[in-house]
Amino acid sequence: EKKSKINKNIYGNFSEHLGRCIYNGVFVGEDSSIPNEKGMRKDVVEALRNIKLPVLRWPGGCFADEYHWKDGIGPIDQRRPEPSYFWGDLNYNDVGTDEFLQLCEMLGSQAMLVVNMFHPDKRHFANNGVNPYENGKEPHGFELDRITDIDEGIRCAAQWVEYCNGPVTSEYGALRAKNGHPEPYHAQYWEMDNETFRWFTWEEYAKTVSRYSKAMKAVDPTIKIGLCSYHFFRDYIPQMLEICGEDVDFLADRICEPDNLSRKVEIVRQYNATHEHQIFYVDTEALQNRDPSPAPFVKDYYEKYGITYRSARRTWIYALNLVSNLMMDHRFGGIVHFMCFNNLANTSGQSCIETPKDEVVLPACGLVYERMSRSLAKWPVEIEGYTPSARNDVQIQAAWNEDKTKLVLYLLNRTDENPAVTLDLSGLSISSGKASIHTMTAAEGTTQETVKSHGNIQQV
Repeated sequence: EKKSKINKNIYGNFSEHLGRCIYNGVFVGEDSSIPNEKGMRKDVVEALRNIKLPVLRWPGGCFADEYHWKDGIGPIDQRRPEPSYFWGDLNYNDVGTDEFLQLCEMLGSQAMLVVNMFHPDKRHFANNGVNPYENGKEPHGFELDRITDIDEGIRCAAQWVEYCNGPVTSEYGALRAKNGHPEPYHAQYWEMDNETFRWFTWEEYAKTVSRYSKAMKAVDPTIKIGLCSYHFFRDYIPQMLEICGEDVDFLADRICEPDNLSRKVEIVRQYNATHEHQIFYVDTEALQNRDPSPAPFVKDYYEKYGITYRSARRTWIYALNLVSNLMMDHRFGGIVHFMCFNNLANTSGQSCIETPKDEVVLPACGLVYERMSRSLAKWPVEIEGYTPSARNDVQIQAAWNEDKTKLVLYLLNRTDENPAVTLDLSGLSISSGKASIHTMTAAEGTTQETVKSHGNIQQV
């Protein structure tokens, strides 16, 4: 009863790196002979509807750092192609703001848009793990004059909000109507850039986020602004919140690791305890195995079979790590609003859907999301004599449904044994003795679900 009510969006969310992956089997164009809805493959849309996605993120992580939204609107054949600075090749901007937000409409999903915060140092690039303010900068070989003026970036972001959410009587709302969508999209979540440590100091970033937020919320005060809180900035979150906390609505974090999550949530709680303006926590780009202290069996299993962080992502044991992390997020109650899975489609297994030409496939993590997005679990229940931990190989969790008439129990087993778990429910007031059981299992931790291997992950 003391727990916060869990936000309904916690299950089934994942990140949407459309900018670099959607062309591979998702977007085919309205003129395609392939059955489609507004240019998106019909079978893919149906599969995504079945997963039930409350939130989609776009245009991604690193791709968003230099993305200029005005290049991706209007007639497709008139859009400006641009290099994909981080990932190579050209982005033809076939999928822009309208295509993405219309996909969200088709799926009944909320949008999280990642804002490119202009900065003079975006002429350069800092390699992963290198602080550009300590070790210098390196040119990335592209002239990016259009995204180096901070004041212009603030105007551009406010115009993007108006394009997405403004009335048709506004300048950019009228442009949206001209491009075929008179009604506002009501895009709710706006994440302030990605890996911002590459260009900003923590103090400069916090001050600039405040300026962006004021300009964007002047257009639509209902939007939610996210503050990046990872990499070098993770040590300065309280200081950043003292600068811009009144102008942001959530911490945009990443890394599914228990100590990281508990520390960030505690920072949010402390801030909320001393401020009228309340914020929440979101994991915007969650890989499921970046834990320096994984569960013992999982660690041994990876070592035994030579599984790396990358090769693990298609496997059943990786999907079980996802289940563990979702259970952990649930225990924090409504302060954790949702987890965004790292990628949507076709990205070396770290995605929830695969879309080869012949058919759509839900890999292991996609099958987990499909199931857990239908969970009735809402109110976590404390189990007497049991301390839950995401680092346990075997875990159990209980929660009431919305009106507390049904009890939902999760049993997670990340081992190759069959442990026995006993629960005494006699102290609970349950109106009926009826129960239903759903199981998901696979023969090995390395089991995968692919086009050529349907049914390896069994559900009963």
